[in-house]
Amino acid sequence: MNKYYDQICDFIDAHRDEMVEKWKTLVNLEGHYNEKANVERARDYVQREFEAEGFRCHVHEVMEERAGILVGMLGEDRPGAPILFSGHVDTVHKSGSFGRENPFEIRDGKAYGPGVLDIKGGIILSLYVVKALNNI
Repeated sequence: MNKYYDQICDFIDAHRDEMVEKWKTLVNLEGHYNEKANVERARDYVQREFEAEGFRCHVHEVMEERAGILVGMLGEDRPGAPILFSGHVDTVHKSGSFGRENPFEIRDGKAYGPGVLDIKGGIILSLYVVKALNNI
């Protein structure tokens, strides 16, 4: 197996609670794709997290009525082929659809909330993959 595998796993295990908190924060930033300001809040949160890890980010505006697309780059000076992570922070649920503020919850070991798996969990996971690799 890859010589870094154990180091990556150890890093992820050591930061599990932190990852869940960031996941919770992002899921609780609700935003249906038609709710531009809400989607921008979620996008801006992701941008701050990625910039804190060293990404150079900018927003690419596409449509006036929709939140712009966040583009982040890290390690442009590094050799080798680039790796692309992609995702979205909007959801099919309108804000408030879950009937309470801060709808993220873990019940019986399963997470629930708008975008919890599609794809807010994946965004946090990609952030921590980068954090782990930067750590080693």
